[in-house]
Amino acid sequence: MKVGALGFSLIKKNKTKKTLKIIDEYIVFSKNNLDLRLNKKVSVLEDFTFFKNDFSKNIEIIFDTKSFHFQDIIAFMEIQKNKNITFKNYIHETNFMIGSNNSNEKGDVINIKN
Repeated sequence: MKVGALGFSLIKKNKTKKTLKIIDEYIVFSKNNLDLRLNKKVSVLEDFTFFKNDFSKNIEIIFDTKSFHFQDIIAFMEIQKNKNITFKNYIHETNFMIGSNNSNEKGDVINIKN
């Protein structure tokens, strides 16, 4: 059993390659006025029900964790998970965004107030 687990972990590790996805648009869910200094089109929504997925674009959704409960964020992510959407969490007190674009990858910490 240990050999099988080791073999599985090695295969998974070798399969995992950092994927670089070009983002066409950012959607920020926030009830606050944020200046995230993003380099593409940014739409700000105050409620999850306003979101409509445009499957022709690669979208990165950024959650302001000060505006929403983690339980609500996770529920939204489960419903909206799709190959054209990636998710990040904006940690208000630290001016960082965190997240991973793949469940097999290590997450990133992005400083947004350079």
